[in-house]
Amino acid sequence: MSVRYRLPETVKLELSHGDWLVVKKRLTAGEYQRMLAMYLTEDQRVDGTKVGFSKVASHLLDWSFQGPDGQLVAISGLDPKDILAHLQDLPLEDFQEVRTAIDAHIDKMDKEIEAEKNAQAIASASSPISRSPEPSGGAMSGSMSSIEMSTV
Repeated sequence: MSVRYRLPETVKLELSHGDWLVVKKRLTAGEYQRMLAMYLTEDQRVDGTKVGFSKVASHLLDWSFQGPDGQLVAISGLDPKDILAHLQDLPLEDFQEVRTAIDAHIDKMDKEIEAEKNAQAIASASSPISRSPEPSGGAMSGSMSSIEMSTV
């Protein structure tokens, strides 16, 4: 049997100018579903203008960003929909840096998951090899058949 549930984990991502982000290592099924809901329209179509913001807001937990007054812009503990409002207030180039960092993180986690699946598949495909029985006395015990080899 395998462990299907994981404890929530976070990752700190370094940005330019000494800034950083704290993001969820992986989303749960419910978090993923809420992320999708943030960018689907009422008729269940993808609103491409919301995809990047939704991915970032769903992964982002905290950051080191300061406002014009030099004070921390606090997002820790906020719902992703509230984080979304702060993201939309960022200058475009800063949002793009955040999105690029989070996209790279998501790609890295996807590769990790794939590697884990491959390792599990290899482990389950490999069956233990039993030792060959010791040969009994004599040249041929009768349990083996002889094979003639021809050379051309």
